[in-house]
Amino acid sequence: MQTLHRIFLPVWVLLFSINGLQAQKVNEADCQELMATYRIPAMSIAVVRNGKLTHSGAYGVEANDTHLPINKETIFEAASLSKPLFAYAFLKLVTQGKIKLDQPLYTYLPYEDAAHDERYKKMTARMLLSHSGGFPNWRQNGKLEVLFEPGDRWSYSGEGYVYLMRVAETVTGQSMEELMQSLVLKPLGMNNTSYVWQGKFEKNYAAPHDFLGNVMPKGRPNQGNAAYSLHTTAEDYAKFMIAFMNQEGLSQSLYQEAIHPQIMIDKDKELGWGLGLGTQQTRLGRGLMQWGDNGTFRAYVIFYPEDKNGMVFFTNSSNGLKLTPSLTRNAFADDHPAFDALDYPLQFRPYERLIQQSLEIGFSQAIKIYLTTNQFHQDTSLINEGYMNWVGYQFMNMGRLEDAKQVFRYNLNAYPESANAHDSYAEACLKLGALQEAMENYAKAYTMDNSYKNAKAISERLANKPEGNVMMRLPAYPHATTVFVAGSFNNWNSLTLPMIKEKGEWRCPLQLEPGIYEYKFIIDGIWTIDPNNPEVKNNDGNINSLLKVMKE
Repeated sequence: MQTLHRIFLPVWVLLFSINGLQAQKVNEADCQELMATYRIPAMSIAVVRNGKLTHSGAYGVEANDTHLPINKETIFEAASLSKPLFAYAFLKLVTQGKIKLDQPLYTYLPYEDAAHDERYKKMTARMLLSHSGGFPNWRQNGKLEVLFEPGDRWSYSGEGYVYLMRVAETVTGQSMEELMQSLVLKPLGMNNTSYVWQGKFEKNYAAPHDFLGNVMPKGRPNQGNAAYSLHTTAEDYAKFMIAFMNQEGLSQSLYQEAIHPQIMIDKDKELGWGLGLGTQQTRLGRGLMQWGDNGTFRAYVIFYPEDKNGMVFFTNSSNGLKLTPSLTRNAFADDHPAFDALDYPLQFRPYERLIQQSLEIGFSQAIKIYLTTNQFHQDTSLINEGYMNWVGYQFMNMGRLEDAKQVFRYNLNAYPESANAHDSYAEACLKLGALQEAMENYAKAYTMDNSYKNAKAISERLANKPEGNVMMRLPAYPHATTVFVAGSFNNWNSLTLPMIKEKGEWRCPLQLEPGIYEYKFIIDGIWTIDPNNPEVKNNDGNINSLLKVMKE
C-alpha cells in the first residue's frame, strides 16, 4: 500500500503591527459563523492589547459526539505553540547564566542520536532556537540526520527543540515538565497548562477532529516534549505572551535578540526567525508568530512587542488554521502583506470538497461536480493521481469501501500504467471480498514495479492454495465480508494473510518455525483476539492471542 504522504507546510501569516490602527472587537457571532463554514467544533481565543488581556472567548462543543459546550478552562493541544513557551524558559536559563547561546550544545550534552555526523558538534542554542541547526523536522526510519552545515540556512525542526530540551533537562537536573513548571507555568499562574497529561484535564478537554468533523482518539502524553506536547487554554497562553512582551526574567539585550531575526528565510519578504518565534518587519512594525499543527489540533499566535498587542487561538480541528485571516482582520482591522507568500490552504481543496460532497450526495454525483468544476470535462486523465489516491484512502478509513473502490477505479482509468493505482484498487477489492479482481490487480502492480513485494505475496496467496504446518481457523463471524490474520509472524501486516472461507469457517494455512507468536484477526477492519484461544499476552493494555508452534 502506498498513499499520498502528508505534507506540513509553514504558515507565514499575519505578521503585522496594529500601531495606529483602530482596535476591533472579536465578534462571537462571526466566530461561530466561521467555525460552521470550516467545520470546526470548538475554538478558544484570547486578545491582548497594551499588555493586558482584553478579550477571551470559548466557542463551540468539546466533541461532535457529545455536543457539550466548552468553556474558558477547556484544555486544547497547543501543538507547535509549545515551542515559543519552551524557548522563553530556555532564554531564562541563558539570562541566569546556566547556558550560553553560542556554546556548542554537545559540551553540555553529547547527543548519541546525531553522533554519527560530526557536524552536530557545531550546533548552538541560537541555531536550534531559530531553526537553523541543520536537523530535519522529524527523523525518518528512526535515524536522525544532519541535513546541512549548522547555521547555513533555515529549516523548520522539531528535532532541534527536542535536543534543546535534553540540554535544559541536563543542565537543571529536572524533567521537561518540572523545569517548565518552575520557570514559567507556576510563576505566571498558568494553572491550566502542562506539557504532560494531567488527571484533572479528563473532566474538561477538547477532542480532536479530522477535516470532515469526525471525532478522533485523544493522545495523553506522559512525557513532556518541547516541540508539541503542550496542553493549555487561550487565557493561560495570553499570560505567557504578556510576560514575554514585558521581558519578565529576560535581560534587555537577550530580549532584543529574541525578537529580531537570527536567520533570514526570505530577505525580499523580510521573513526570518528569532529566538523561538518567526519574525517579519512590515511597514507598521515588527510581528512575531508561530503556528501549531498536530494534525487534528491547529493553533496560531501573533503578537507585536513594540505595542504589546496580540492574539492566540486554539481549535480542535484539522481545519483550524483556515480561521486565521478572518480572525486577525476582525481583531486588528488589517490586511497581511505576508499572505502572498503563503503556500498553505486557507480554503478547502477541491479533492477535500469531493469527499464532503460525496458524504452528502453520494460519490457518483459528487465526482461529476468535481470533474466539471475543475474543468476536467469528465476527462479522467486530468485527475491528479496522488490526490485521488488520498481521497480513496479517506473513504477506506471511514469504512466506505464501495466509495473507495470507485475512487480507485477512476484513478486506474486515468493511470492504467501506474503500479500504485493497481495496488490501491486491489486493496479495496480485497477488503470487499472480490478476491479474483484483487489477485489480478495485485499481480499487475508487481509486474509493473517489483518493489511491490506485498502485492506479489498477496496475489500468489490468492492464486494458489498454500500449504503450511499451522492452520489458523475462525469458525465464528460467518457473515463477515473479509477476515485477515496478522501477527509477529508477518510483522503485523494487515493485508498479506487473507483468510478464505471454506466449509463455514475462515481458514489460513501458515508455514512457521517452532516458537511462540502473537496474533490477532482483522474482521471487516476490526482487530480482535481469537475467541477460541484462551492463551493471550497483555502488552501494557494491548492484548494479543498467543500461538505456540511445537517441533514435529
